[in-house]
Amino acid sequence: MPFINDAVVNGRVQTLYFNEENTSENTTRGAWTAAVWLNGETGYIADVLNVGGSAYRSAKVDMKADNVNSGNLLTADDDEPIGKLGQAWVHIKLPQAYEGVNAGIKAGRQVVDAGLLSTSTGRSVPSGLQGVNASLDIGGFNGGIGWFNRVSERTQSGFHHVINDSKDKKTIDWLIGTQLSYTFELEGKRSLELQYNNGIAKDFVIGHNGNVIFTTPMHNDSTLTLGGLYYYAKKHGDLWINSGFNNDAQSGNLYAVLESGPWTFNAGVSYSKAKLTQGLGSYYDQFGANTHGTFNSTTAAIFSNFNFDDETAWVLGAQYDFSRFGLEGLSLGYNFFHGSGMKVSSNGSEQSVRESENDLTLIYNFPQPELKGLELKVTYVYYTNSEAMVVPSGQGEQKNLRAYLIYRFSI
Repeated sequence: MPFINDAVVNGRVQTLYFNEENTSENTTRGAWTAAVWLNGETGYIADVLNVGGSAYRSAKVDMKADNVNSGNLLTADDDEPIGKLGQAWVHIKLPQAYEGVNAGIKAGRQVVDAGLLSTSTGRSVPSGLQGVNASLDIGGFNGGIGWFNRVSERTQSGFHHVINDSKDKKTIDWLIGTQLSYTFELEGKRSLELQYNNGIAKDFVIGHNGNVIFTTPMHNDSTLTLGGLYYYAKKHGDLWINSGFNNDAQSGNLYAVLESGPWTFNAGVSYSKAKLTQGLGSYYDQFGANTHGTFNSTTAAIFSNFNFDDETAWVLGAQYDFSRFGLEGLSLGYNFFHGSGMKVSSNGSEQSVRESENDLTLIYNFPQPELKGLELKVTYVYYTNSEAMVVPSGQGEQKNLRAYLIYRFSI
């Protein structure tokens, strides 16, 4: 019976350590936690329907008494562990007899990537959305649309209303995310992919995103990727209260990635417009105060998104894979970000400000058969900006250390 015989159970056990020091305010946040994620789903009934779900549990290992919060590793209110049924869904799909066509609809509580709507998986437990998500894949075309009305943050149990940024936390009734993409396979193993994504929060904000990605082989088995991204967001109704910008904002990004042997080099430049009547405006990529949106500009760093009003930002980086030295699974990457052109009011006059960030990331996927599924990731962030920018941006000098030890398993 495929419904039972084809059932799968998998998950991960992980421990996370965050220590994030704001040297401008002389405060720290973060914690050390352990967590278990358990996922299960049945096989398909008549090759059409299956069900699945996920449960998550975190535990606090340690947290400094003077930390202002846990860095979203524990509950938001009292920094205590989290336990929840994070996913519970039904999936209906086309049978495999429809060769070359994949289509389905998933209803319930789920981890989501639908247009510009997304859920977070980078903390002790993931966030989730409740609703309906449909997808279609035919040849080089991929499309999808999702409708959601409840959210479970990565710092809470249960599912709750989506809310705006006002003090009285007004309810946003629903969210919609749409995605469309088509990949053209060209001569010489080249490809061109066109993407469109959007997100709508009822009476709050609407966002659009267009991407162009061109990939071509180079000499010596190298690959070059050239791309451009454009984001546009606009006030969508009475629930909008200038959450980053007045009425609309935009951000554009051009980038290049060269993969050559063990090296990966990347470079990018972006420009953003996000006018705000009072304060320093920035592009707002979420669809509610307690949601997570998608903003994939290559100049968006680990700490700062580098998308303030009138900001020109650029990034240069490289990553090296140490497999050729017998250290299979080990890579080290570095990115430098710099942004300038923003202006803030200081002492009755306008002042130009800037920001910069250094990101160092080490990843080790253990290659030993007995340790298959074990991954270590360590990131260090050093962020600084102009003194006049600290108050209007809400971002001070940061020294952040984040470490993840994750073991993924299947039963």
